Amino acid sequence: MAGDRRGGLARRLRHRLPVRQRGPRRLRFPLPPAHRPLPEAVRAHFEDYYERPVPLDAVRHVLAGRPLTPAIAAALNPAALSDNALLRRIAEHPEAASYLACDGEFDLARTDPIEPIALPNGLPVEPIAGCNAGGTHYLCGPAAPGGPRPVLYTDSEGRASLIAESLAEALTLVVVLPSWHDALAGFRPPALNSDHLDDHPDHPAARDRLLTALGLPPATEREVLDRLLTTAARTVPDGFLPHCPDEEDSSFESMLAQSPTTTSTRRWRHVGGSSTPPPREPARGRLPKEPTPSDLHV
Repeated sequence: MAGDRRGGLARRLRHRLPVRQRGPRRLRFPLPPAHRPLPEAVRAHFEDYYERPVPLDAVRHVLAGRPLTPAIAAALNPAALSDNALLRRIAEHPEAASYLACDGEFDLARTDPIEPIALPNGLPVEPIAGCNAGGTHYLCGPAAPGGPRPVLYTDSEGRASLIAESLAEALTLVVVLPSWHDALAGFRPPALNSDHLDDHPDHPAARDRLLTALGLPPATEREVLDRLLTTAARTVPDGFLPHCPDEEDSSFESMLAQSPTTTSTRRWRHVGGSSTPPPREPARGRLPKEPTPSDLHV
């Protein structure tokens, strides 16, 4: 009898767990509590099947039916969401590369920041992308196989913020919530992202295509917003607010607002009847990066 029960559990696990080609994202949970396998049994199955350690917390997260985040997906399948794998997928999908360079403001060809920066916590920084407004995205910390590195953003006005705990989360952020700058400034739904949707009504379909192309888990705006705000709150206390080396009083300002705003994010639209935002004034002598021919659509 005991042997039959063990065999039945093994058959149920094989049925419920993904095949090797599908990866851990295909888990069919949550199950009813009475039929839910023990997390330890699921982890043992994964470790035996994939021949590598699997974090028990990640297994419990999935079994509980909570949303699959980039961090959990990476814990279950590190190679799939490694920095190199994500960069390779971007290079292989022209739509993804085009979106990131334009609407996503995450242009992988822009890795020349306006000025060098250093972090109070001493972690090294590596420019990974930029935008046409002079901002730069940095990976923070030493490169390590399978190890996520937080993503820091600095703008041309002397402000900065952590925006993601990994490159995978940063890509999810710019795809799902392209108005994340406004979120840090205090804007919240329904105003947040509404102007972008007005200009790009096909964004939900494009978002789903891009997440699939990049191998990223689905995510809602609320989930991405919550992760952004949680990560941004670490910027100052964890030593990620940068400064310019060898310059006095050169610390950046935090981009995270203290109170939410619910009015329209595009207040400049009604000024003078123009739909073009006014140019941002560089702070502390910063000069925006010179536009390239692609920025001018030449």
